[in-house]
Amino acid sequence: MELAVSSGGLSTLTLSEPHDKNIEIRRPALTQNYFEDDHLPGNNQSLRRRLHAYVHSRLTPSSLCMFGFFRRHVPIVEWMPRYRPKEYLVNDLVSGLTVGIMHISQGMAYGMLANLHPVYGLYVSFFPGLIYVLLGTSRHISVGTFAVVSLMVGAVVNEHVQHSSVHPTDSPLSPLGLNMTNSTGMEEEVEAAEKLSVATALALLTGLIQLVMGILHLGVVNSYLSDAVVTALNTGSAVHVLTSQLKHMVGVRFKDPAGNFKVAKTLIVLFGHMSETNVASLVTACACVFVCILVKDQINERFKKQLRVPIPIEIITVVVATIVFHYGRLHHIYDAAIVGPIPTGLPAPRVPDLWRMASLVDDALAISIVSFAINMSIGRVYAKKHGYTIEPSQELVAYGCGNVFSSFFLCFPSSGALGRSSLLEGSGGKTQVTTLASSVLVLVVLLALGGLFEDLPTAVLASIVVVNLRGMLAQMVEVKRLWRINRWEMSTWLATFLGVVLIDVPVGLVVGVVASFLSIVVQTQLADLAVLGRLGDTDIFRRKDVSALVRSPPARQHTSPPARSSTSSRVLREEARLGTALLAGKNGWPSREQGRMGDSGKADAVGWRPVAALGRDERVSSESARGPCCPRWASGSEPSRCGAGVSVLQVHELPATKIVRFESMLYFANSEHFRSQLEEAVRGGCRVQHLVIDCSAMSYMDSVGAEALHRVGGSCMLMASARR
Repeated sequence: MELAVSSGGLSTLTLSEPHDKNIEIRRPALTQNYFEDDHLPGNNQSLRRRLHAYVHSRLTPSSLCMFGFFRRHVPIVEWMPRYRPKEYLVNDLVSGLTVGIMHISQGMAYGMLANLHPVYGLYVSFFPGLIYVLLGTSRHISVGTFAVVSLMVGAVVNEHVQHSSVHPTDSPLSPLGLNMTNSTGMEEEVEAAEKLSVATALALLTGLIQLVMGILHLGVVNSYLSDAVVTALNTGSAVHVLTSQLKHMVGVRFKDPAGNFKVAKTLIVLFGHMSETNVASLVTACACVFVCILVKDQINERFKKQLRVPIPIEIITVVVATIVFHYGRLHHIYDAAIVGPIPTGLPAPRVPDLWRMASLVDDALAISIVSFAINMSIGRVYAKKHGYTIEPSQELVAYGCGNVFSSFFLCFPSSGALGRSSLLEGSGGKTQVTTLASSVLVLVVLLALGGLFEDLPTAVLASIVVVNLRGMLAQMVEVKRLWRINRWEMSTWLATFLGVVLIDVPVGLVVGVVASFLSIVVQTQLADLAVLGRLGDTDIFRRKDVSALVRSPPARQHTSPPARSSTSSRVLREEARLGTALLAGKNGWPSREQGRMGDSGKADAVGWRPVAALGRDERVSSESARGPCCPRWASGSEPSRCGAGVSVLQVHELPATKIVRFESMLYFANSEHFRSQLEEAVRGGCRVQHLVIDCSAMSYMDSVGAEALHRVGGSCMLMASARR
């Protein structure tokens, strides 16, 4: 049998049969293009026909298509038929009512934080959750008010109202529906109406942005906000929230400063009004903070396993303070600020002021991204813990629809809250039914119990906000952890935090994103060129300035394998810098004093304890580590003994051969840096006959990087682990 391919692309197959008979078969040679054109559907069609077929397949109505659409975009259609009432219902109801109690107190408190009447916080605690039950994919996110979003809304509201030129007579009705034409507080009521108008327009625009992002599957935007940026944003925002609530805690009345540098401006104005401190408000705030922290830390946290649900100290504080102020008439005696009239019932739907949306685009975009990042960071934690997945783009659709719908019912932008979500998960919540139970409790308060909180002092609401900031402020210790792990990430955290605190939240968000990208660019531009060598007599190549601690195989009766075999050793620690003493502390861990030894000036922070992995009977003792073998390992290929069955292997270069590895992609920004480092590595020492470049870390190379390789290349240059 003979096979021949002609220059014209025809293949000839000749079969030799007995009795000198030949069979010749001629056909075109099978190529990749020929196979795709002949066997893959659609490749032989024009672009217009393929586009028409795709659109037709997507838009042709069918029962299966409609069911798939609703199952993807209305998740309740998928999980509700599989709901198991006997297993889930009791836990969901208990958890929902527990979270609903927190919704009441936090809703009013965060409504005040948004520079609005506290009742609008209750509206936000009710309406967006109803939409999230239908469209959301997370089972443990509690949607409603949140400190960071409320702070950003309050800043936007305050800034736009101060620059507004609306005359009081232009709005004859207050936002609560009271006729105020002849009221003495007409200017205050008109200002409140203007604030509400800005907040509802902001909610509508925020929802539209999130909805469009979800439809376009832009949930990947969350990937560009690192954990360092989100954590620093939350911590810096907590500082803003704390300073904004101090005036309510001390009973001082003044308008919040607008624009940038609000923290400094607020503190300056606050200290200038300290002589006007209201004693009743200050004492009430201090008592509430003390009681809430005492119950949360000493009772709820300590007896978490014994308590089925935590003690709702916040709503208890609200009820007790309201009773004391009502029957003690402290508002009239000490002129302490209270919530005031709260309307009962649900608000009538009203279209937001669309003409305001043009001036709110920047603020709405920042709020939509920040709230989405916070929600995803919360949702992914509980989704991973309970073994389900959340869809980022569908979450955007749920948040967007919730904000758009609730904006017609006098609501400002909503978000998930870490504290309530943690309480929901900790109290046994299983599904989104918990949100329905919470909404029912909030609805009862709005319909029947709202008027009972008219004498609630605002100092109590401010205290509740401050107490709930402890978790966010405690994230400042993140700096210490990042210092040990990644100092570039720590610098990003500090840049974001300082941008938020010193300037403003949206500015800090931009600073954090820019700092993240700059850190990546700088690290790729200044990437290290590592010189590699052989690890002892093994076939493993490591950095020249690195040694490895290995465990030798146990002694056997039969003949041992050759010395060059590396399969009989298990590498326990790689890349232990020369000059850093490996000293064992308690339980095999390096002690704090021992960790400071070495040229690097810092302890190894890889998060793994290599000495402890050797076993209790094979750990390196402090005395042996201080010997001549461990602190400063002598050069040479022979391993130094460092304890029973433990060897320290040296890395040595091959003769007349230089092996290097560039620890980054190679592109136009770092090509000159790569060439200069390579020339420095090759220069000096023995004459290099062979240059081997390990390309395993080069995930990308552009034409400029290829040209840099071409300039340093030659007949002696070899490339290893190169990708196409």
